[in-house]
Amino acid sequence: MTTSKDNIDQTVKLIINADDYGISLPVNNAIDHCLKNSIINSASVMVNAPHFNDACQRISGSGYEELLGIHINLTEFKPVTDFACKEVLDDKGCWNKDKISHFRLLNNRSFTTALKKEIQAQVDIFLSTGLVPAHINTHHHCHTFPWMLPFFTDLSGRMQVPLRIALTTPTGNRLKSFYRSVSNWYIRSRGLAFSDYFENKYTYGEKAGKIKNGTVEIMVHPVFNEQNELVDTLDQKPLQQFLPPISKNPNAKKTS
Repeated sequence: MTTSKDNIDQTVKLIINADDYGISLPVNNAIDHCLKNSIINSASVMVNAPHFNDACQRISGSGYEELLGIHINLTEFKPVTDFACKEVLDDKGCWNKDKISHFRLLNNRSFTTALKKEIQAQVDIFLSTGLVPAHINTHHHCHTFPWMLPFFTDLSGRMQVPLRIALTTPTGNRLKSFYRSVSNWYIRSRGLAFSDYFENKYTYGEKAGKIKNGTVEIMVHPVFNEQNELVDTLDQKPLQQFLPPISKNPNAKKTS
C-alpha cells in the first residue's frame, strides 16, 4: 500500500527510523543511502554489531549525525562486557534471545547487576564516538519486557534522551495489547516517550488518515538485496512503496 501525500495531515510529524545500523554491510549501505536521500530521517546504531566500525566511518562527516540514536542490543551477538550471568548466553558467549526474555529473571540479582553494567557500557561506546543520541531503543524491543523497562526509563531519564514506546497497533492477543498500553503509559507518564505513536510501515498505512496530530515513529529495516534493490529486511518488499514523504529533520516544527 502506497501512502499518498494527500492522506497525511500536516500537523502530524513523521519519524521514519531505521534500526540495526551496524548489523551488516548491505544494511549499513542502505541506511546511509536512505539518510542522505531523505528516504528516512532517523536511524539507530547498534554498538555490539559486527559492522559497527563501518557504520562509524559512514557517519563521520555525513551531516546526519544528529538524527542518530542508540539501539541497545541484549538479544543478539556478544555482550560488550564480561557478562556475569552466563545463563542468558549461548555456548559461544552470544546473547540467547529466548533465555533473556524469561520472566524469572525479574528476581535474579546477579542478572540485574550485570544488565545495568552492560547497558551503560553500550551507551559509553556510543558516546565515545562523539555522537549525542537523539533517542534510545532496543533490538527486538527488549526494553519493553516487564523486568527491563524500569532500567531503560531510568537510563532515559538520567540522560534526558527519549525512549521508544511499544507498538501502538492492537494485536490479536488481548493480554499483549493491554501490556503494551501499560508500558506506554509508564513511559509517557515520565515524559520520556520518543513519539505519540509507534508503527511499522504496514500499520501506519492503515492508520494514516485516522491520526490527526502528534508524532509518529515508523520502524523500517532497509537493505540492498542481491539485485541492488532497496527493500525491507523483514519482508524483502520494496521499501519506498510503503513510505510517506517526510521532513529531512524530524525535529522541524509542525506546519499547520
